[in-house]
Amino acid sequence: MSGDLKHEVIGVPQDVKEASRFVAQMGKEKRAIERLETKLNKDIEDRKEKAKEKIEPHEKRLAELMQGLYVYAEGHRKELTKDGKVKTVTLPSGKFLWRLGNRTVQVTDAGEAIKSIKERGLAKKLIKTVETVIKSAVKKEKDEVVDSLKGVAITQAETFRVEPNKTSVIDAEVKDLKRKV
Repeated sequence: MSGDLKHEVIGVPQDVKEASRFVAQMGKEKRAIERLETKLNKDIEDRKEKAKEKIEPHEKRLAELMQGLYVYAEGHRKELTKDGKVKTVTLPSGKFLWRLGNRTVQVTDAGEAIKSIKERGLAKKLIKTVETVIKSAVKKEKDEVVDSLKGVAITQAETFRVEPNKTSVIDAEVKDLKRKV
């Protein structure tokens, strides 16, 4: 052989009773994972909350500094930008600057905009028409109709699921808790 293939040996139930034990154990393992994930999420939320409390005064001070600098910069903009010739002010500690953002289009009234665009003969350039297959409608059609369509297929997959019974194992866990108390 060219290499050693290592396979993990897994248990296989030998009868329905043993299969039932597998399902019960799967439920127990799932709940253990859920408990650990819940604890982890709570720990994360607690840490986020503590960090947020520590960050908040810094964010407040940062906003105050930004506001003060903006008031100064706007009040002295003409001299700082050399009558608009430069947009960046460089200081020993850093820089501040003015920049125009990207142009954005706001459609305040779609119906009016489409009408106006069409009136000016710009529909092909400025209006997008999208054709798509309505999948939910295709599913409602008869199989013969769907089979006759090119480029359309309805697929269906079978899955194997295990749903451990929650109550019977939870009852056992409650009994364990009562014993501990």
